Amino acid sequence: MSQEATKKKKQLMMLLFPVYKPLELPEGCAITHYRGPEDIPVWIELCKNGLATEDAGRDFFDACITNFPCIDPQQDILFLEDNGVKVGTITAVNDWGNGVGRIHMVSVADSCRGKGYSHLLSRAAE
Repeated sequence: MSQEATKKKKQLMMLLFPVYKPLELPEGCAITHYRGPEDIPVWIELCKNGLATEDAGRDFFDACITNFPCIDPQQDILFLEDNGVKVGTITAVNDWGNGVGRIHMVSVADSCRGKGYSHLLSRAAE
């Protein structure tokens, strides 16, 4: 292919479009939103499963969430609860104003790995 032909090609942009298939949660599971500061300790504990160090505290939450003006915790942070216990979290951010967003933080408790919970959280964040 000539250099001129290569220059005329448009860049491919890959987007995830909503599936429009209802999210089916296992019995006993629910998706909930961040309610306020009382959810910060559990969010930090969940993030210690690969995203944060064992000594992480409120400063980690601030660095990852509070310090980003595009993140509205009550809208963007979701939890997956299994029988009333928060076992996973995801932060989905739409900071470009054009309907395109990104996944910022995903973590699932070690005891719940292999159950497809990260997939459920990703679907819930669509």
